[in-house]
Amino acid sequence: MVENGAELSRRRSCLPALSTNTRSVSLWNILRNNIGKDLSKVAMPVQLNEPLNTLQRLCEELEYSELLDTAANTLDPFERMVYMATFAVSGYASSYYRAGGKPFNPVLGETYECDRPDKGFRFVAEQASLSKMFKP
Repeated sequence: MVENGAELSRRRSCLPALSTNTRSVSLWNILRNNIGKDLSKVAMPVQLNEPLNTLQRLCEELEYSELLDTAANTLDPFERMVYMATFAVSGYASSYYRAGGKPFNPVLGETYECDRPDKGFRFVAEQASLSKMFKP
C-alpha cells in the first residue's frame, strides 16, 4: 500500500499460524514426573508457550493507550480513576484466549519495535540483561 509516495504496511488481523492443540500435553504429568527436582531445570514442551515473545507481550499492554489520553484530559478525578482502572485491566483483553501459556523469553540483544502512528506512540524494547543472578 503506497500513500503520498511512502510505503505503508497494513496491520495484520490474526496471527500467521493457528494456536497449537495443548490437550495432549498434561502439565500435571510433567510436574508428577519431576517431583523433587529443580523445576527451573525441567524442559517444558514448546506447545505451552504463547506464539510471541515477552517484548511483544509488553507492547500489547499499550493496545488501549487512548484510555490514558482520555484520563489525562478529564477534569473529574473519579472519572479519571475509572479510565485508569479500565486501562489497567485492558491488557487482559488481548490474552483472553492465550491465558494458559507464557510468552517466549527473548534472547540477549533481541529487539522489538512497534510503530503506531494511529495511536500516537512508538514502542521500542530490547532485552538488555539476563534475568538470572550469577554468583562467583
